[in-house]
Amino acid sequence: LAIKKIETQSTTVKASKRIVGSADFKRLIKLNNNLIESSKEHPKLEKILDLVKDPKEKIIIFAQFRNSVNEVVDKINKKTKSRAKAFVGQKSGLTQKKQIEILEQFRNDEFNVLVATSVSEEGLHIENADIGIFFEPVPSALRTIQRRGRIGRINIGKVYLLIMKDTIDEKYYWVSYHKERKMYDLLKNENNY
Repeated sequence: LAIKKIETQSTTVKASKRIVGSADFKRLIKLNNNLIESSKEHPKLEKILDLVKDPKEKIIIFAQFRNSVNEVVDKINKKTKSRAKAFVGQKSGLTQKKQIEILEQFRNDEFNVLVATSVSEEGLHIENADIGIFFEPVPSALRTIQRRGRIGRINIGKVYLLIMKDTIDEKYYWVSYHKERKMYDLLKNENNY
């Protein structure tokens, strides 16, 4: 989508014209087309399918982007016995009424996997999720803590963080980890005074 937008602008926007004409952009297009043609699934999708096999488990999957949410929901519903629904913000088409309805359906076991963007990270009362899956790490300690806080409110829960080796995922994980450690150290030191 972003590539098509840049290509469209290349006739009118000077910067886009330079980008489209660059050797790096041409390599990117070739790589992108090869990936599309090979139609290999993202390794994280394969891992998610392994983790959501039991339709009795209540699971929340957190993803940064709406297209990731939609792809995960689609794969789960096509390839497992679990039932998944997307939960995204109001800007992307879900009214507050629809959001409330989806959460109620999740509570009532009408489906067992809630796949959500950051809209689900804070302020929502989702008490019955046993498993949390983070599709990608986020570089914010606060968001990581908030995501974990949605899991295991009634029973002890499990959290899985999917990290691709040698990608930005690793950097985001460690940034968040160190920020969180620093927050806990500050709180611990403050309590000692």
